[in-house]
Amino acid sequence: MLVSRGGERHMIMSGEYDRVLPMDIYGEYLIKSIIAGNIDSQEQLGIYEVSPEDFALAEFVDSSKLPLQKIVREGLDILRKREFIGSDEPTITFNYSFQIKFLRMLSAVSR
Repeated sequence: MLVSRGGERHMIMSGEYDRVLPMDIYGEYLIKSIIAGNIDSQEQLGIYEVSPEDFALAEFVDSSKLPLQKIVREGLDILRKREFIGSDEPTITFNYSFQIKFLRMLSAVSR
């Protein structure tokens, strides 16, 4: 579960992003990989081709009401800092409790 706009919400995989994103990428999977901190997956899904503003309409229609633009901005910032420093490890991370709740939600769905 993710805490967003006043309460805990699940990330609903409904294909909403694909209908409104201005480019041909898997937006939902990109957001999940950013939250999980999986840099290889982010690069394969096209993190370098997007900007936070590309997710503005997706954030508006998202039934989960996640802060998509903020998530994308933080993901891009992590990649830029990693490239600037030259390290394989990200120098900043998302809120730890945010990641734990998300990973628990994913494991509950896979059962």
